[in-house]
Amino acid sequence: MASTREDSDEAAATVPPAAARRRRDARWRLLVLAMAAILVNEFSRIGMPVAGDLRIMERYGIAPDSMGLIYSAFLLGYTLFMTPGGLLIDRIGPRRAITLMGLSTALFAALTGGVGLAFAAGGAFWWSLAVVRFLMGVCSAPLFPATAAFARSWFPPGQRAFANGLIGGAAPLGVALAYPAFGAAVRRLDWPGAFFLVAAATAVLTLIWALAATDHPDDSHLAGAPGGDGECIEAAGGWRAALGDRGLLLVTASYAAAGYFDFLFFYWMNHYFRSVLKLGDADWYASLPPLAMTVGIPLGGWLSDRLSRSYGPAARNWVVAGGMVVSAACLIPGVLSSSPAAIVAWFSLALGAIGISESTFWIVAMERGGRYRGTAAALMNTAGNVGGMIAPALTPWIGVRYGWSPALALGGLIGLLGATCWLFIPVDEERAGP
Repeated sequence: MASTREDSDEAAATVPPAAARRRRDARWRLLVLAMAAILVNEFSRIGMPVAGDLRIMERYGIAPDSMGLIYSAFLLGYTLFMTPGGLLIDRIGPRRAITLMGLSTALFAALTGGVGLAFAAGGAFWWSLAVVRFLMGVCSAPLFPATAAFARSWFPPGQRAFANGLIGGAAPLGVALAYPAFGAAVRRLDWPGAFFLVAAATAVLTLIWALAATDHPDDSHLAGAPGGDGECIEAAGGWRAALGDRGLLLVTASYAAAGYFDFLFFYWMNHYFRSVLKLGDADWYASLPPLAMTVGIPLGGWLSDRLSRSYGPAARNWVVAGGMVVSAACLIPGVLSSSPAAIVAWFSLALGAIGISESTFWIVAMERGGRYRGTAAALMNTAGNVGGMIAPALTPWIGVRYGWSPALALGGLIGLLGATCWLFIPVDEERAGP
């Protein structure tokens, strides 16, 4: 580790101060754009259930279980095309992948609103909306692996987890803002108008990214540097590299558990606060756990970077495992409490704690993937979304039959199982370097 840092410091010293300052400024400008891309995408994703609750189910006569299938259509497309999205990133680079993703999701956000204008009701409306949301999920698939690859290319090893934490923290912030802000847009513009507004914002942001971004600070990707625009990989080689690494498989299994925990909150907290606890202003209460996660993700990235500099890459494993254990521990008193304020507080702490683990997942997955980092990150995220797809369906099934307390407590147990994976993930100090 010492020699790696010395080599990095020596390389940094060769860059003229003015050039280093320009690179640093560009790095943080692009980081803000990547955060904005994540936020707007999550805002649009969660806007669908907000519109469903406020307008669509009542206006078009759609039952909650049928509306849930529309929500799942997005997740299905997103999950099925996550690993192909990783292959795309490794082939064309994160800048082009994010540009393609942004323009296509803007199109399908607009088409979501267009379905509301084209169909009055009936089966044609339901099928059209399901297909559009499925395709929007397909187009969104490369976003998180691409932004993680961007952070790895632009930031030095000692800052990567924190940078990725800032990017990842924009996701729950988008979720938290969607409940009140998208709801206000629906009330003012109706639900098609709200989606047109999001589509326009996504398109403008994507064009700014396309004009400002490069895959590497020094444009070395033009010469065929690993993971850049000039590299073309073979899909089979990417799969062999990913599936042959025991550490990556354990990271992937752990992320499936984290995905179950996250989606349990994202899809059912609003319902739990509104319909089970009968809380007033449920939208605002539901926004508090994602806001806690918004703080937890960059905090975990900062902690991971700091501890790895002091104690080596093995310390990152304990950051992830510790965050998952604490999140499970906070969930239990939330389930057992009878005070609404205490329930919201404990659930917020639980989601904030699991957020501490988030950015390190991505950094370790890309390190273990080597030159197939996009494929490795996408494989991990696929597992996270598989866990996420199970939670929205299994939670109400258990809740109806056995009560909501056991349904929520199961998320804590799954989180503990995910934490144990990190006891067996090997640490490769060479991969953890630049």
